[in-house]
Amino acid sequence: MEDDDPETTEAGTFTPESLDRTVLALPLLRALKADPARSHPVVVEVNLDFPKSRRVTRELAKKLIRTAMDGMASPGENVIKPHGSEQYVFARLEADVIRAVVRLNEQAKRPIFRIWPDFPIKRL
Repeated sequence: MEDDDPETTEAGTFTPESLDRTVLALPLLRALKADPARSHPVVVEVNLDFPKSRRVTRELAKKLIRTAMDGMASPGENVIKPHGSEQYVFARLEADVIRAVVRLNEQAKRPIFRIWPDFPIKRL
């Protein structure tokens, strides 16, 4: 059986199945592997199919992030940014916090759809 886990798939191989399965976007997985010690700017996308309103789902996502941050031994450079929309939460999180959010998300029936790196916007 072919292993389609994005953590173990050969570099350069695209498998749509692994993209759908993971909460962490593949570029963020790569960034976490490349530099696990620093904090990463992220965009947390709420699950629009979650059985609550977008506002409630977004607040649940923020609560999961705060719980993950509170579970760390030191506060580090983790912060939820005040700006956002009903569908997105913007934050700067360390790798261990991001991994904790993923675990908490599974326990909470996936109110978070995907966590993306927050890329700087630039003109094309």
